[in-house]
Amino acid sequence: MANICLSPVLWSEMTAKANKTAAELFMAQALAKQARQEIINNILPYWTERMQDPSGGFHGRIDGNDKLDTKAPKGAIMNARLLWTFASAYRLLKGSAEAESYLEMAIRAKREIIDRFFDRELGGIYWSLNSDSSPLDTKKQIYAIA
Repeated sequence: MANICLSPVLWSEMTAKANKTAAELFMAQALAKQARQEIINNILPYWTERMQDPSGGFHGRIDGNDKLDTKAPKGAIMNARLLWTFASAYRLLKGSAEAESYLEMAIRAKREIIDRFFDRELGGIYWSLNSDSSPLDTKKQIYAIA
C-alpha cells in the first residue's frame, strides 16, 4: 500500500469539508424531523378534522380566517393531491397509531374521484364539481387525469 502524504492545507480543507458535510447532514435530519412532526401533528389532522364533507370527499375551500365555505366547488386536482398525500402518509407511517386514519382518508379521496369526478358517459375526469358533487366544469384536462 502506498503512503499518501497530504499537505496541512489540503488536510485542513478536507477536514473542514467533512465537518461541514456532517453539520449539513445533522441540520437536514433535524429539518426532516420537524417537517414530519408538522405533517403528523398539524397538517394531516387539519384535513381529517376540518375538511371532510359529510356527503363524501372534501370541502373545496376554507378561507384565511379558517372559515369553511361549504358551498365552494370541489376540484379534481385537490382531491388527487389529497389521495396522493394520505396514501403516502399511510405507506410511510404504516404501523403507527395514525396510519389507519390516513388509509381511510386516501380511500375517501379515491372514492370521490371514482364516484363523482369520473365521467361515466364519456370517460375522463371533470375539472370541478359543485358543492353537492354534481358536475360544474366538465372540461377534461390531462393534468387532472395524470
